[in-house]
Order: sequence, then C-alpha cells, then structure tokens
Amino acid sequence: MAAVDDWRFTARFGEVIGISDGVVAHSNAFSTFDSGEEASLRTNDGEVYTGVKWMCVEFARRFWFVKYGVTFGSVETAADMWAETKSAGKPNSESRGVVARENGGSTKPRRGDLLIYDRAERDFLGAGHVAVIVEVKKKRIKVAEQNWDNRPWQLERSARYLSLTEEGGAYRITDENPMPDGGEPLGEEVIRGWLRLE
Repeated sequence: MAAVDDWRFTARFGEVIGISDGVVAHSNAFSTFDSGEEASLRTNDGEVYTGVKWMCVEFARRFWFVKYGVTFGSVETAADMWAETKSAGKPNSESRGVVARENGGSTKPRRGDLLIYDRAERDFLGAGHVAVIVEVKKKRIKVAEQNWDNRPWQLERSARYLSLTEEGGAYRITDENPMPDGGEPLGEEVIRGWLRLE
C-alpha cells in the first residue's frame, strides 16, 4: 500500500473511506490525483473496466455497474461526462439512454443520478468532479464519492450533504461545503447538473 503523499489526507491510498449501497469508496491519497493504476470488477462474464484507481469517475462507473448492471464509456475527465455520456449498458449488450439535467432546470434530482461538477479555476477542480446522489430530501441531498477529500466519510452511507432548493419549479443544488484545500465553498456555479439513467 502506498504511503500518504500529502499532509491533507488522513487515509492511505486504497483505504476504505465509506460504503454506500454496498459500493466501497477508496482513498486516492495522491497529490496528483492519478495513480495510473486500472481498476475492474470481476463478473461471471469476465472483468469490467471501471476506471483509474481511485478517481471519482471510477466510483461513479462502479456504482452504476453494481446497482444497475450498466457501465458508461471512457472519458478524459469527470467534467467531460456532461457532454460525452449519452448511454450506458451492459458489456456487449443493449444500452440505455443517459439524459443530462441542468442545475436550475425543471427536473428534480433523484437517487442514483450522477452529479457533475464543471471545471473550475481552482487547481483542485481542473478536471471537474462526479458524485452519486444517494438520497434526496426536500432541502438537501446526500452524495457518495471518492477522490474529493480522501478522508473517511462523516455521514452514514454517504460522504456529505449539499443544499437543494426549489423555486418556481426550478431545482438547484448548491455546494456550501468548504473546499478540501481549505478554500471557500463552490456554491452553485460549478455544478453543471445531473446525469440520469433512463
């Protein structure tokens, strides 16, 4: 197991930081956030590629495969998922559509949607981010994720809360949490929206 290579991380690379719906999230405690190691799941039909250990996209792909039996294609970064992820399916099988729902649009987020963060000026979010929405309440959502702050989750079956507001039929998610690097919260601007499996 690799050592923690940045003082901000409390969990070592590969260490379990949380579990949601039976899907394990691991720490990616590398200051470059890219281990270069591939991850996959073993199935009765062989192995299914899930991504680079333990990036946020890898967790989202693995979550959808474990929960819904589908996976989506490779993307360069989490932010690229917004424009490039149009379908998901079982390997060598039919696919289902994936629909993008804008933050501030008329579609309420729901459990299982993938929350997409766009690229931001800050180094930390240069590639965007993706988290899985695992609970939706009237004024907040819970997300499960990896490669956000690489610390053990503080909530049961989820990493953190985000605010949800509805005004005039428009649903908006806002990230009011301090940034892992100690910076100011991101607010709503950087959250692009959510991807829904149809």
